[in-house]
Amino acid sequence: MPLVWRELPLLTCTLVGSHMPGELRALGSLRVEVPGQVPDLAPLYRQRRVAVAPLRFGAGIKGKVLEAFAAGRPCVMTPIAAEGLALPEPLAALVHGSAEGLARAIVALHQDDGRCVLAGGAGRSFIAQGHSEAAVDAALAEALT
Repeated sequence: MPLVWRELPLLTCTLVGSHMPGELRALGSLRVEVPGQVPDLAPLYRQRRVAVAPLRFGAGIKGKVLEAFAAGRPCVMTPIAAEGLALPEPLAALVHGSAEGLARAIVALHQDDGRCVLAGGAGRSFIAQGHSEAAVDAALAEALT
């Protein structure tokens, strides 16, 4: 966020997650909200323009990335967060392995309404095509026949 704040000094960041370590909770300030675990992210997605998944480790498809896409929000993410997802453009352009790349993507989405809307729509389409309830049901039915 310090790299983002160079371009967008008034932008706020909300850190959400369970089992949040004390050093992350200590980042709370006027620009950093730290609610910790949130049972329903839908209200936050309605209030925020961009989701960020700066994961450094993990396995399998990350549900929070898919949840952001389903809410119509672009998700800037690390390669670990994108693991297992065959992301089309413009979603693949949101994957970055460095703090500088993540910051550039966050800033670009906040400064360019068209890019943000395009990425949000692409996320919703991605979910509808391959990760909706109907798509998962069809894949399971095919695997079990």
